[in-house]
Amino acid sequence: MIARRAVNAALAGARRSGARTSVRLLSAGTSTISALLSASTAFGPVSSSTPRNAFTSHVKSALAVRSYSTAESAVASEAELEEEDEQRQQEEEQAARAPKPVVPRDGTFASLKGHIDYGTFKALTVKPFGYVDMSDVQREVLHLLPKLADVKSGEMEDGKGRDLLVKAKTGTGKTLAFMVPAVESRINAIHDVERGIFNQPFSEMLKRHRPDFDFSSLDKHGRKALVRQYVANTVGTLVISPTRELATQIANEAIKLHHFHEGYECRLLVGGASRHMQLKDWRRGRPDVVVATPGRLLDLLQEDEMVRDAISATQTFILDEADTLLDMGFRDDIAKIREYLPPREQRTNFLFSATVSKEIRKLTHSLLEKSHRFIDTVPEGEENVHQNIPQFATEAPSGMDQMVHLVNLVAHDQIVNAGKSKVIIFAPTTKLTEFISELLLSKSVKSLLPCGTSTFMNVIHSGKDQDKRFRVSSQFRSYKNGAAVLVTSDVSARGVDYPGTTRVIQISVPPGADNYIHRVGRTGRAGADGRGDIILAPCEKPFLTGVLSKLAPVQELAFSDFQQELQDLCKRYDEEPESVVDRKTLKMLTGPDQRPDPRQRREPNGFRIPQAKFVGSFSEKLDPGHVQSVLGEQISRMSEESGNDRLVGIAMSHLGFISGHADALNLSKSAALEGQKEWVDSLSRGSERLYVSKMMIDKLGLNDRRGSGFAKACPPSSHHVSNVQNFCPKREQARAGALLFWQRIVLGGHISKGQ
Repeated sequence: MIARRAVNAALAGARRSGARTSVRLLSAGTSTISALLSASTAFGPVSSSTPRNAFTSHVKSALAVRSYSTAESAVASEAELEEEDEQRQQEEEQAARAPKPVVPRDGTFASLKGHIDYGTFKALTVKPFGYVDMSDVQREVLHLLPKLADVKSGEMEDGKGRDLLVKAKTGTGKTLAFMVPAVESRINAIHDVERGIFNQPFSEMLKRHRPDFDFSSLDKHGRKALVRQYVANTVGTLVISPTRELATQIANEAIKLHHFHEGYECRLLVGGASRHMQLKDWRRGRPDVVVATPGRLLDLLQEDEMVRDAISATQTFILDEADTLLDMGFRDDIAKIREYLPPREQRTNFLFSATVSKEIRKLTHSLLEKSHRFIDTVPEGEENVHQNIPQFATEAPSGMDQMVHLVNLVAHDQIVNAGKSKVIIFAPTTKLTEFISELLLSKSVKSLLPCGTSTFMNVIHSGKDQDKRFRVSSQFRSYKNGAAVLVTSDVSARGVDYPGTTRVIQISVPPGADNYIHRVGRTGRAGADGRGDIILAPCEKPFLTGVLSKLAPVQELAFSDFQQELQDLCKRYDEEPESVVDRKTLKMLTGPDQRPDPRQRREPNGFRIPQAKFVGSFSEKLDPGHVQSVLGEQISRMSEESGNDRLVGIAMSHLGFISGHADALNLSKSAALEGQKEWVDSLSRGSERLYVSKMMIDKLGLNDRRGSGFAKACPPSSHHVSNVQNFCPKREQARAGALLFWQRIVLGGHISKGQ
């Protein structure tokens, strides 16, 4: 013990005196240790009675003598060690990039081993993804690696370029198909910069900002600093997405793919979020992956020089849901964004689309190189609606029947998909979306469902702020507690992935045929089972016969037939539950609550979403008369609480919606007017009436005399409301100029409550 303390004291003294041998034992090596042992031997055996100061003095003397003889060699040793460290690091990097034994290619992610970076491979096959089999589009694209991500290797083996035009169905894993090659390209580019190999955009950036730059003059630390400058000032991958929800989903996938790549970051640039915070995050981070909506990206490009410089060195440019981008009117924005990018031959370009129309081909000519390859994973003659998804259309005779059928469909799904029911309900306008969500969220109506009030429900539409929409979307996406319902407008229709969705219900007609396709595409994704239902008013029947029948194999389902089918199902369950639901699921849905799993996801407020439970007799709860009575009472209660003609306001907004889409949907505007009058009368039980003036009929074009031929306007009421503007929605459709359209059409309408 005394010897150890003495050695420590000697070393401390040597440090203070500047003796390098004591500071760097590694460089002194065994010589210093030998000197200490010699000191100990010369002094003799050490015991507890040995004077400590005498031993310490002897050790200091030995170290002092040794320090003079090794001072110059220690300095030389430090230089040699740094050189050895650098050489060893280069050898390790070369070994890491050296060809490794590869697994034969097949349809599994495991076969990518040796073809991609190990960190990427581990993220795909272990965590956070843990995937086994690839989808068709993933197999077609990822089997082009590693050549697809190695830009400097010239043309690929088949002589075609690296730019891709990919046609694939929704829900087939397109995000990983384009994100894996993009991340691999970024990894390769960083390795190239470490060796002094720069792509053209970065070389030009260096000439602008460091005209006297000489890579050969950089030491190890200088090269590391250069890499930091590269990753902070260049964009690895730029992904353009049509909607904020889809952009958020893509960004989350990119973050998971970066799991084992230390320091890699993803920037999300979308509207509805703080522009200041987005720029602040950009300046203090690195844009390895940038996911953006066109509008917000264009704003930042025009405003901030740092963003412009980084985008000008983009390595991989990706358009996701290209057909949707064009449908939503982003063609001009894409053209403007392209002006800030490097020339197309200096970047890799991917264009993914569910359809390849003439418009998509035109976009391809301007974005992709002529030698691009076309990958089509959609079988010939098969539309972008999953053929394995059963689809049903029901004509509900009245407005109340529509609400009854809606409740019946949700209840049916909770029984046939017991323990995993996940339903999305689409409505065409914000006002109708809010009405349906409020109706279903009420305690009295939720009690009609098999899972009762334990059913998790929420709503998304364009009127919600961005944070709320993100939160609700994330909750529904991760929900696995047995019974969930999301009521939404078309903000959730395109590209957004909600895993496990068992049924999609559309109430009234969609804005167009493509919208129907995208809505149904939320279920049956990645080969899972699903079902689609659409509820139509009698005046909307021409959409089924003239449009929908040409898009998909839709079966007509009578309102009364489905009601009887549900009653029979409820009766079978009440008499013998195990004949309808398997024993294990039944135990989970009817047994006592289990002790909470600590791994179960919590809400931000710490609340755990409870497991859904079956409640009561299904036959009694879902008796047709009882359902209609409960719905009628709840609608009356909602109308009284609103303090105005709420149903009339919803009908007016729907008329404006139909007016703008009637021709594309094969509908009669005059028939739609009569249909909305009936809808208001049915749901209000005669307490509200919809009247429209002759002036408004002319402005809306409701006298087209097509279909049923109803064109005669009801006489204006003497109790008309003067402030008709209150019934104008802020924004029913996410299209430019919509607000102005509503301001025009509402003038001249006469609305009255009661008669």
